[in-house]
Amino acid sequence: MYTSRKKIHKDNDVEPTEFEETVAQALIDLETSNQDFKTELQDRFINKAVQRDISGNRKAVVIYVP
Repeated sequence: MYTSRKKIHKDNDVEPTEFEETVAQALIDLETSNQDFKTELQDRFINKAVQRDISGNRKAVVIYVP
């Protein structure tokens, strides 16, 4: 079984943020629940994920991938 830590690769053993773990878990959930995405997502991981405020009280999620 996957854990969110397997989907996050950070330099120098930096601990992932809670938000990054949430994003990684969402990727795992998508991978395991949808066969169309499984092959595309199984080898993918993130380096960083941040949430940014944008105009009109909206937020954007920026996901850094290698």
